[in-house]
Amino acid sequence: MDIAANFLNPFLNPLEIVLLVTTLYITSLSHSVEQVIRVYRNQSYLLAIVTGLTTYFALIADPNSKPTSYLLIPLVAFLPLALAYMIKPVLVRATVQLPGIRFRFRLFPTAKENDEAERNWRKGEQRVDHQVRDLFVFIVLITLAILIAAKVKEVMALIPSQNPYGIGLMVALSLHLAGLYNMVIKRDIISQVVGLLIMDHGLFLAAVKIAPIPVPAMFFVVSLYFYTLITLTILIFLLPQVRQHTGSVDLDEIERQTRLKG
Repeated sequence: MDIAANFLNPFLNPLEIVLLVTTLYITSLSHSVEQVIRVYRNQSYLLAIVTGLTTYFALIADPNSKPTSYLLIPLVAFLPLALAYMIKPVLVRATVQLPGIRFRFRLFPTAKENDEAERNWRKGEQRVDHQVRDLFVFIVLITLAILIAAKVKEVMALIPSQNPYGIGLMVALSLHLAGLYNMVIKRDIISQVVGLLIMDHGLFLAAVKIAPIPVPAMFFVVSLYFYTLITLTILIFLLPQVRQHTGSVDLDEIERQTRLKG
């Protein structure tokens, strides 16, 4: 296990740092929804690589691993790849009004739907920027994640069979906290949707990094599949109805027109 750790951590740590940088860009530095979509997709692709390699290295380091255990590699890589593919259709569905049409979701939105969604996104981009605040909060969250990860690592070090995970736990916590910040503070549906999906990334990375591979890591990964499916169901079917009723993706406007809060 020590040999695997010496090879695994230096190889994956830079990739995990890039995951952190992409989260910073999405939550604090992006200027448009199109930029957020592009960077989120890159983060999803990178997450698939990190989780897939983490699983692969853990399996080859385990003399008791079975050939069927290697099926976990495509399993952990598929979810972030699917989220990368789904992000734009989900956001288009959440922001486009479709008069007289309900519960229709297209993996390939029409050009008209894309154009309307982009117009709605640009309206939100004209609002006052809070990048300095978001950057400060992101730094605070990173610090908090480092402190929590250090304490958890002290405890995990007492378990001889525990997989080494380097800075992966800190990155997973940072993703989750940054996504939660977007969910709680940001005042538009798009930021909240992206925040929720970034939280999913954090949970997924934590499951692969912390849980012993292949079991119970496989159990947690499958559970996160169901959790993400519930999340996507809400985004695909509930948010479009709110958008149709209010004609806005701004939460303040939605609260004025409906009884929905937060």
